[in-house]
Amino acid sequence: MTTTLKTDWNETLVALLHSRAVDAPPTFLEMAEAIQRATMRQLADRIGSNPCHPHLIFLSGPSGAGKGTIVQTLLSQYGFSLLTRHTTRPLGPGETDGKQYLHITENKFQSMFSNGEFVGTPRNRYGQWRGLCRSNLHKALSGGRWVMEGSAKTPLDLLQDADSKISQATWISIFVLPPTFEELEKRLRSRNRETDGEEFIARLSMSIKHLKEALTVQHVDRPTVDAFIVNQTDQSEIAAQTIASLLS
Repeated sequence: MTTTLKTDWNETLVALLHSRAVDAPPTFLEMAEAIQRATMRQLADRIGSNPCHPHLIFLSGPSGAGKGTIVQTLLSQYGFSLLTRHTTRPLGPGETDGKQYLHITENKFQSMFSNGEFVGTPRNRYGQWRGLCRSNLHKALSGGRWVMEGSAKTPLDLLQDADSKISQATWISIFVLPPTFEELEKRLRSRNRETDGEEFIARLSMSIKHLKEALTVQHVDRPTVDAFIVNQTDQSEIAAQTIASLLS
């Protein structure tokens, strides 16, 4: 089963390369880095040619890519602030309200939604709502250095929103890749007790779904994912430094 998933992953990487007009390298081991080089160069050129610089980075990627570690490095070492979403999910053990999410009741959430206080359409996952508050987004786009962890669909919400305060030049979207499918599989195995059963296969399949979203969830004005970055094993600080340099 994992062999089929590996093939699906690699074929999606090839499709990503072709979608950015980049020739696929001779080996699968080089594909992720080839995507990073091409898309980061394109993004840097776009930022350099625009007088309005971005203040917010949307960070997406599959489970096991290392998004959380990169976010924590941006917060602790590069002066970033975290843009948090509202959720109806109850606080978990050891969680602090406002650190990862802003926890509110479902009634409050629905009231905010009815008043147009969320960007795009809030999403329901496992019966719990999540949404990005418009006023919090305005604050992040107006200055400073901000990061938000989410999915490739979040930038699409911004591109489709008619809010005149959401300028395309004030935010960028980065997708975090593991260096190879084998490394992704290794990372997921290390964090889960069930390493060969249905739950593990489901996690791998979800990772491929997230990668495909980066390819297929698009908008007419620009890609919903601006660039890809490879988070090499034990080198998340390098990935964070590369991302931080985009907002210098």
